[in-house]
Amino acid sequence: MRLDLLLKHLCLARTRSEAIKGINNGKVRVGGKNVKPSKQITNGDILQIRYPEKEIAIEIIEVPEKQVPRKKREQFYRIIRERALYRDGGRDV
Repeated sequence: MRLDLLLKHLCLARTRSEAIKGINNGKVRVGGKNVKPSKQITNGDILQIRYPEKEIAIEIIEVPEKQVPRKKREQFYRIIRERALYRDGGRDV
């Protein structure tokens, strides 16, 4: 599944266009590398996502086929690392 769709389907971004903007601005990395929104994501991929208030690293356990309810999204990934960021600003991803 495309990275931009995955972020939307797992409720890690509110909209697909917000996901694309974050990816293009370097706020989302796969395996430590900047990638395009069309990057195909598979089970086991590690994503680093930088929000204004925090930075997380997740491992994809299972790529969903469609939109996942917010309450069930953590069945599809596990958080490897999460740290708070102390800065102000709008939501990037």
